[in-house]
Amino acid sequence: MPVTKEQIMQKLAERKKQAKVESKKAPVVKRPLREAKVAQRPARVLKETSLVQKGPRTIAEAVQQRTAGMKPEQKHLYTVLAENITKAARTLNEATQAGAGTYGAVGNGAGVGMVYTYFDIFFGYFPNLIVPEIASTQPIKTEKAMIFYYQSVAGADKGNVTAGDVLISPFRINTDKNFTSSKVNLPAAGAAAGYNSGAKALWGPMVARSLVIEGAELVWTTDTAFTGTLDDNGTDIAITNGLIALSNGQITVSMTLAQEASKTYEVYYLYDNKYAPTQVPELNANIDSREINAVPRTIKTNYSFQAGFGFEAQFGVKLEDKLAEAAMYQLKRETDLDFVFEIMNSAPVQIVWNKAAGVANGLYEWHKLSFRDAIVGASNHIFKVSKRVRGNVLLVGPAAQSIVETLPEFVGQNFGSQIGGPAVIGKLKDIKVIAIPDLSDNDWAVIYKNDQDNLDAGIVFAPYIPVVATTPVTLDDFVIRRAYTMSYGKLVTNADYFVRGTIINDPVALPMYLVSKDGTFDVLGTIGEDAVLAAAPGLPA
Repeated sequence: MPVTKEQIMQKLAERKKQAKVESKKAPVVKRPLREAKVAQRPARVLKETSLVQKGPRTIAEAVQQRTAGMKPEQKHLYTVLAENITKAARTLNEATQAGAGTYGAVGNGAGVGMVYTYFDIFFGYFPNLIVPEIASTQPIKTEKAMIFYYQSVAGADKGNVTAGDVLISPFRINTDKNFTSSKVNLPAAGAAAGYNSGAKALWGPMVARSLVIEGAELVWTTDTAFTGTLDDNGTDIAITNGLIALSNGQITVSMTLAQEASKTYEVYYLYDNKYAPTQVPELNANIDSREINAVPRTIKTNYSFQAGFGFEAQFGVKLEDKLAEAAMYQLKRETDLDFVFEIMNSAPVQIVWNKAAGVANGLYEWHKLSFRDAIVGASNHIFKVSKRVRGNVLLVGPAAQSIVETLPEFVGQNFGSQIGGPAVIGKLKDIKVIAIPDLSDNDWAVIYKNDQDNLDAGIVFAPYIPVVATTPVTLDDFVIRRAYTMSYGKLVTNADYFVRGTIINDPVALPMYLVSKDGTFDVLGTIGEDAVLAAAPGLPA
């Protein structure tokens, strides 16, 4: 039966009535107005730059971000080098008349484009150098610069000290034990039967009959004449014709020995340094300087447009970036080796360790432990010469590295770990170990470089232009070229901080000995006797 219109209207009226009844039964819920909702929310102020991409807009900001958290000394280093990069980039840009283009603007606005690219290259290349581990890194702002350092020098002749002698320097302590005392040394006696000190500056007032000859008993006939007896290891040697001559502020001592002594003996006299007037030793300040010149290294890359396009399509990496990495690695590698070879060639002495295990009855595992003795001996030789520091960095070639890594005290990289060229591989006790695969198998060295004070080392690395690259240029033959350059100075300030080492395998040679650079003993206070080694081979200059 069809539904009529009246029936539909009646049904809607019933539902409406029912809804009204149910609404009266339900609790009333007050809802806040839209305005009240907005008022309850915390206010937010949008900055005008909130939608601008964050990042440094100037060179100064870029340097500040890169160097945040660095030590003040390291921050200064990177700041100076960043300034040099900026100047070099501006000069290069003007020379090539490059516009803003792809690599950004120049002048005050530079840094967001081309110079940023240099920063990326620089901070990827410079911190990975080995050089700062072995050299004092001092950036320079000009191509030619001076390195200054303070010295304490003697102001007058006294005993074994001559006016102008450097007594204290950043590299060596050379003080004399009697310089400030009442003793005044004269040349040692005993080398010949006849003795004459020669005329020496007199320190006075001289104490009468105060002349002392080590191991001798003197008998004075007057205040200036004497005889006596010298005890030369149990043999008495008569002293006659002893005479002290004073003239024009100078003193001369002469005497005759019955025979030449088996060794030399100290000779000195005393002066009254307690009551005025008296002479007082002088210590003067001196500022010495050495010139250092920056020299460049350059390299360029070439690739065709087709090769670059196909390479990026195949591997998803720009060929230009891969070539830039290769160029940076080449510059890094050559810089590291430049300083390593300079150290090896400049070392005034070399210590020899014999690999042959004959002295340990053929037990090589026991014998190789003596390689520690050679390392410590080299370290302490630096201490003996400088009287202030011991060697604390060990450079090792492949054979020496194999020995060091298997010593029980070595802590560092696991065997077979990848180190990517010259690198710090660990420590042998407190000595830092750096592996240099380009050294010959049997080459090694112990050097000194202060971990806390960057200025304290035997060689200076003075970076001038860390690294700068030209804008890539596409020629009419579709070859894309780009060049890279860097510049730094190098100066050995104290070769006595270097001891070169070598490994031999000789069953009849001594287990260990110290020789001069040319392979002879000289006067080094060596281990063993009559050992001679061929001069150390030269490495690339």
